[in-house]
Amino acid sequence: SVLAPPSTLPEGQRASFIATAMPEAALENPREAATYLLDKATPIEAKARPDLVTTVANKLASSDLQYANEWMKQLPEAEQPDAMEGIAARMVDNDIHGLSEMLGSMPKDRIWERGTRILIRSLRQSDPEMARQWRELMISSGYK
Repeated sequence: SVLAPPSTLPEGQRASFIATAMPEAALENPREAATYLLDKATPIEAKARPDLVTTVANKLASSDLQYANEWMKQLPEAEQPDAMEGIAARMVDNDIHGLSEMLGSMPKDRIWERGTRILIRSLRQSDPEMARQWRELMISSGYK
């Protein structure tokens, strides 16, 4: 596995090694990278986790959107918005209508808010009126 630190690597450097290897692992085998992120025993630098969660979610969504959504729900609550960012970023490129439908059926929480921001950013160019409507919905739901 790309993510298995060499046994000669000092313990204190393993978290940095995994954080560096994770984006590459997500390209090669996103499910393996996702499993590592769910494993609390995997040493990953705390400051690197948000970007890693976003990257892995994005790669998972490119091959299996349902799996990516299920994986997101298994993450700690604080990391789920980061996963939604990756999923939404992938969906705006491949299925913006599907993203809009998914967000429309979700509770208006931090996960929804992160996905909605990605959607609005994408719609600003292609459909400013729709972007405005989503923005108003965000504001009326308590997000700025």
